[in-house]
Amino acid sequence: MGYSLRDLPRLAKTADGRWEIGRGVAYRLWPALRPAAALWRRTALAQTTLVAVVGSLGKTTATRCVAAALDEPLPRLPFNQFGLLAMNILAIPPLRKRAAIEVGIQRRGEMAAYAAMIQPTIVVVTSIASDHIRSLGNLETIAEEKAEMVRRLSPTGTAVLNGDDPRVLAMRATTEARIITYGFARDNQVRCLQAQLDWPRGTVLTVDVDGRIMEIRSRLFGRVMVFPVLAAIAAAVAAGIAPEEAAQRLESVEPTPGRLAPMLLSSGAVVLRDDYKAPIESFAPAIELLSEIPARRRLVAFGAITESPGSQGPVYRMAAAPISPICDGAFLTGNNARRWSAGLAAGGMARNKIVRCRGGWADVAERLRQDLGPGDVVLIKGRNEQRLERIALALAGEKIHCSLPTCHAVNLACHRCGARGHASAHGTAVHAPAEEYSPGLLDSIRGTLWRRHNDRVVNDFITRHVRAPSQGVILKTNVLEEALGSDLLPRASVGMDLSWTVLRAAQRRFPDAPLVRADVRQLPFSDASLAGAISTSTLDHSRDPGDLARSLDELGRVLRPGATLLLTLNNPRNPLLALRNVLPHAFRSFVELTPYYVGYTCDPAHVEGLLGQAGFEVRKTDAILHIPRALTALSGRASRLVGLDRIDGTILALFRRAEILRHCPTRWLSGHYIAIVAVKIDPRGQTRPRPTRA
Repeated sequence: MGYSLRDLPRLAKTADGRWEIGRGVAYRLWPALRPAAALWRRTALAQTTLVAVVGSLGKTTATRCVAAALDEPLPRLPFNQFGLLAMNILAIPPLRKRAAIEVGIQRRGEMAAYAAMIQPTIVVVTSIASDHIRSLGNLETIAEEKAEMVRRLSPTGTAVLNGDDPRVLAMRATTEARIITYGFARDNQVRCLQAQLDWPRGTVLTVDVDGRIMEIRSRLFGRVMVFPVLAAIAAAVAAGIAPEEAAQRLESVEPTPGRLAPMLLSSGAVVLRDDYKAPIESFAPAIELLSEIPARRRLVAFGAITESPGSQGPVYRMAAAPISPICDGAFLTGNNARRWSAGLAAGGMARNKIVRCRGGWADVAERLRQDLGPGDVVLIKGRNEQRLERIALALAGEKIHCSLPTCHAVNLACHRCGARGHASAHGTAVHAPAEEYSPGLLDSIRGTLWRRHNDRVVNDFITRHVRAPSQGVILKTNVLEEALGSDLLPRASVGMDLSWTVLRAAQRRFPDAPLVRADVRQLPFSDASLAGAISTSTLDHSRDPGDLARSLDELGRVLRPGATLLLTLNNPRNPLLALRNVLPHAFRSFVELTPYYVGYTCDPAHVEGLLGQAGFEVRKTDAILHIPRALTALSGRASRLVGLDRIDGTILALFRRAEILRHCPTRWLSGHYIAIVAVKIDPRGQTRPRPTRA
């Protein structure tokens, strides 16, 4: 788990740290959870088509693609070993038709135990590479261990094998199951005929599935990311899904964070994040993609190679060889910066273009901040424990106070660290709550009964009070609803969000809507320039109570006199919400109470006081959304479990009628949101009607 006993007191001080301890316990409960998960598979999931994804590289993206092609949600926990893997099996609802799960190993003998527990129907094998070579010995042993999952297949199962990887293709001799191969080679059943980079939108693929030719506009980037798409189509075919249907679903899959995922900076430069893994085999595909991107300059920011086999000097020279001809500059950090520098110089890169950053990731970020301009692309890559993700987040304007050269918090990414926003030598302190809106998270909440009910009620609140002005623009401070398919943007409005993932998803659904990436604490609009603002549960996702006041001050600054602000916040008087907020965020995410971070909120009187200080006069305060979230979620799951999801419309109509509770004396105990209508005060001091509390 990466922790020792002396770390426990420090971990126990924070909610995220306590959850880390819990996950460590779950890992160690593997002996007890393993038979429970195996029994669950043999009974409740006996009819489930279970797809296991294994391999050295590309498992996570392949699992996401397979889940999308099957039209099924991702595993509950983003972990693939021991007790947490067993918990993912136990979290699959009974009678589910299909499910996809990622399986990883570190040592010999683990895959056989996992295979016996999972009993896969379909196995997808991505690649064999040097990841974990120190614990497994050599590539042949790695291949032999991964093949244990294929051996477990029954004769009626299917092995989906990367036909372009000789070690993976050799696994067909280990099973009597049906074989489907995928790749670029001519003899693959699922074959990519052409892959054309469509920067910055993705990659356009021409795919041949047993003679059926189709075009796929993937949002993934590079030749290496073609393989997860092909694997998913092959798995869908094995599960009885038409390849055209699977291909259409795959067009919505976004890049996995840290795996060749681009991030646009306000400077006009692009960061290409590939910082999650760095085995030697993963450098060539990343460099190949970098060379294909049309850019003013191509730069790299490199840390160490993961578990590089053999003598280190030759390994770094080999990795550096293809970089020098296409790269305009290199920023190097870590103990192996000298080896990188020597390899790049040997490959022909001028010494003045090679920068060794002895101040760690922060030094790299500062130098890049000064150097990057419009049209530049920088590839960030290094070992996971170096946390080079911090470079990208710092360049995006996030506040990072962590000074650790390496971090061995195995289960805690920088954007989820509980120490973010606070200077600390013991945590990766990043103030970036919006980055938790990953593509997988959007997939998990899109179309749920709770989401649909929430959007209907909030839309009713907006339409009751907003009118498109004859002149001026209305600001909506987040576009999560639009990213998920609802249209709450009024006419003559502009939408904003802090999350690139949310913005891209909203832009795809509403291509004509003006959208901008911005932080509500520092709005990019001039004083008194907007005719109105809608803030639907934007301001209660921060850990810092001061952020709420700062955000309201900013809204007061940009709204002109007489402009209306519609504001919703979580209602702390609701006892269910109060209980929920006591629970650690990671636990709430696991049980799907709130998969995104929910932070500080305050009662109506406090909000009204803050609005007054920001130059607003409150016209009305109400409580809305009176059906408990847990009841909505349970209703949705129950209807799908028994195959009655067609009655969702009837359920939603009944829930909507419950809004009559906002007229009852108990409304502050049942309402999920505080809903406020406020007006920007005319600085000339005109008097206005007193506010009403519904």
